[in-house]
Amino acid sequence: MSTLPLYHLQQIDSRMESIENELSLLLEPLAEEKGFQEVSYSYERVEKKRKEAERLQKAAEMELSSIESEKKAVEKKLYSGKVTNSKELLQLEKEIQQIQKKRDVMDERILKGMETLEQLEKESSFKKKEMEAAKASLEIAQKNREGEKTNLVQALDELKRKRENQLQAINLEWIDLYLSLKDKKDGVAVAKVENQACGGCFMEVPGTLIQKARSLEMVTCSSCGRILVM
Repeated sequence: MSTLPLYHLQQIDSRMESIENELSLLLEPLAEEKGFQEVSYSYERVEKKRKEAERLQKAAEMELSSIESEKKAVEKKLYSGKVTNSKELLQLEKEIQQIQKKRDVMDERILKGMETLEQLEKESSFKKKEMEAAKASLEIAQKNREGEKTNLVQALDELKRKRENQLQAINLEWIDLYLSLKDKKDGVAVAKVENQACGGCFMEVPGTLIQKARSLEMVTCSSCGRILVM
């Protein structure tokens, strides 16, 4: 029975381990995921400020409406002709002046509020577009990752089938030796002899062992113990 199937088994196992490592890396968060979360948080923060500014603006406008109603009521009383007492008339005029001052303050407050709200609306709109772009990038990355995962799983399943077939061509005792060496030798149980040296430990292999390896006999390196193949 040839020892070459052991070398082919090792190649299959090595590729399977490589694919399993690649699959484990696919479990890590995508860079686009972090980017989307950061942009989303930024948008939510700006949108919260915008909504608060909008609420304050509406409250200010309602207060201004109330001030205007108050002023109209006093002006109506002043110009109705029902108040004739000069003292009372003077008091009403002063009241109107006080109300006007309140209105001036409110007008300025509303104007500043409009500027703030306009700025926040622009910023919110920009952040929303930024978030939508980040979401689109994330969806593409997720789709690509899913495709990559599918391809890797399919490749792994195919290698598992090949491995099962390869095992059928190997002596059970050799399989046990292979598995034992694989654990001890960092996954490299079988080494090729190249330039009369072991491909595992790079020590020179005696001619008698090389001859046996050429004959496809079970031969192990006298230095590192790995199974030798030509």
